Amino acid sequence: MEVVCNMCKEDEQLDKREHCFCVQSSSGGSHYFGVDTEADVTEIVNRLQKSTHQAVIQIESRTFPGKWHGQSVKLVFDLKRGLRLYSATDRSLLWQYRFSFLRGSSDDGYRKIVLLFSASPAGPFDRQELEFTNMQQVLTVMHAFYAAKVAQVDPSFSFDSRFLSV
Repeated sequence: MEVVCNMCKEDEQLDKREHCFCVQSSSGGSHYFGVDTEADVTEIVNRLQKSTHQAVIQIESRTFPGKWHGQSVKLVFDLKRGLRLYSATDRSLLWQYRFSFLRGSSDDGYRKIVLLFSASPAGPFDRQELEFTNMQQVLTVMHAFYAAKVAQVDPSFSFDSRFLSV
């Protein structure tokens, strides 16, 4: 579940092969692959996508330690309940949002992530800024949970095969 599969665009290819993709782990490792046909790439991406959804369904939740407003917290991705934030010291619930309330996210590429939540697409927005030492892992898992949740709601939904978390 903690890998990202990127289909390579023409300007991203490392050699002359036409149908290439890169698989990166949340820990930073990367592997470059080439296959014979576009159909092969599509099949691999579809299988990775289905594997991701099955893995998320089986584990149901993941927890990550972090910081929120300077305090130690635990962020939980839960397939049934959405995103929840708990105090790491007394385990009290600080906030909770369904996946459908997530309107956007951004990160600094290192430690900070900003999540925008709203019950309505038009807002108002609740802005939650968190810090993690394992940012790439958190982002990869968040995308995997969000993708699995969308797939549960709409099984015919197809993700852009240029970016796929597994």
